[in-house]
Amino acid sequence: MKKGKFCLVLFFSSLVFYLPSLRLPLFFDDVEVLGDPRIRSFSGIKSISPAERPLRLYTFFVDRKLWGEKYWIWRLENILFHGVNTCILFYLLTLLGIPLRFSFLSSLIFAIHPIHFETLLVISHRKEELLFFFYILSFIFYIKNRPVVSIIFFLFSLLSKEVAISLPFVLLAYEFTHEKKFKKTIPFFVILFVLLLYLPFSPFHLPSYREYSPLKGKHPVFLLLNLPLYAFLYLQKLILPWNTCIDPPFPLLSSPLLIIFWGMWFGVIFLALKAGKKTLFLILFFFITFLFISPLIPAVNPLADRYMYLSSIGIFPLLFLLHRRWKYAIPYILLITIFSCLSMKDWRSQEGIWKRTLRFNPSSYLAHNNLGVIYRDRGELNKAETEFKKAIHSEPRFYAPYVNLGNIYFKKKNYKKAKSLFFKALEKRKEPRIYFNLGLVYLYLGQPDSALYCFETSAKLSPSHFPSFLNAGILYFKRGDIEKAEFYLNRAYRLNPTHPKVKKYLEKIKGGRGTLSQ
Repeated sequence: MKKGKFCLVLFFSSLVFYLPSLRLPLFFDDVEVLGDPRIRSFSGIKSISPAERPLRLYTFFVDRKLWGEKYWIWRLENILFHGVNTCILFYLLTLLGIPLRFSFLSSLIFAIHPIHFETLLVISHRKEELLFFFYILSFIFYIKNRPVVSIIFFLFSLLSKEVAISLPFVLLAYEFTHEKKFKKTIPFFVILFVLLLYLPFSPFHLPSYREYSPLKGKHPVFLLLNLPLYAFLYLQKLILPWNTCIDPPFPLLSSPLLIIFWGMWFGVIFLALKAGKKTLFLILFFFITFLFISPLIPAVNPLADRYMYLSSIGIFPLLFLLHRRWKYAIPYILLITIFSCLSMKDWRSQEGIWKRTLRFNPSSYLAHNNLGVIYRDRGELNKAETEFKKAIHSEPRFYAPYVNLGNIYFKKKNYKKAKSLFFKALEKRKEPRIYFNLGLVYLYLGQPDSALYCFETSAKLSPSHFPSFLNAGILYFKRGDIEKAEFYLNRAYRLNPTHPKVKKYLEKIKGGRGTLSQ
């Protein structure tokens, strides 16, 4: 009965803390992921492969069918899901033999911790919550000797996010510190072995580092040497989360400081081996799950807050177990609450989020670029231009600020500068919208042949991009190539049959044929 009351307190603590955020706008990744046309139809949802973390997209498909574009309900589901995850975490901790009071306090910190804001408030990051939910349920049923149910939840966790492959190692750590029944882990390692065996052909494959990742070109040994530093930085944000942000700085050390960090972690391992089984298991849980989100695994920013949603559960109960003093709990929870309230204040708007990021990481190219987009949309072109230039200076390999700065110069009718920037963007990435923008520049420079090439290329790269087909059709019409003009205009008509220019030019082409081409 006492456990049930604790669960209610934890669940409603999550709701009360996050409910004021329901009316926040969509954030960065949300626009692309929630706008995915495949989540609008049954045929589209069938085309999603296991490599795309399909459970998240399935939930979005259901959300769109039920709620349409009422995205505040989608975000409410994230918050409710977090409340459920907090309760199952509390239950797991009690199963592990952690005292009830410590389990409750640890779960309460998990419920309100600011490092989880990105996971909860960015709707498209629901994959982290799904991973946590199925991962922890699999662990719970493993402890309760329900292997079939545990394996089913393990498979669901794999379809939520590939980090779930760490679970067999967590189970091994549990057996090492608790029951010593190592044979129980065999089915999980068999599943893992099958995945690894077919890794080159499997949808569960490791991505490559993106062209603008800070890790691109770094030797794996160098990254391995830096692991204690990255673990320390994550621990700092978990214990004293004053600097949580979307795009944290990512240091790379090759100095004697690394020896100090390695010495610290060897000391932690030595102390862990002497500690009780609960303490040792929590330390192992953190390190095992951390390895699968560490810089050894390709990512754009390996220190992103959202990656800690699962790993954090090894630290919060550890804090209380290490000193076992109730009197420290209340001040610490109040401190975490203060950090969370300060962070939530910045999460009220897109501008606040990116300004917060720049406070802690002034060289964040993502923050500069996205802040520039905000200023551009407000019509503050000079401020936007400054931010895009800073983004290019911070990360010359990132293509987006070149495109955005080119659009600023296009609006200012400086077509030569715009053209130069679009070419630089194409050197980084061959994107249809860049070709389309370049085509518009060529039109204003009086070079229709070059413009036509760009529009055709954009149409080939993006068969659903209506403006590319429309502009290509109009240019072919003006040069007298009626057959090609009709082809592109018909494609444009299928994409947008109500557009007046499409109808106008198709009517001109129709001539004596008697009917409108479809």
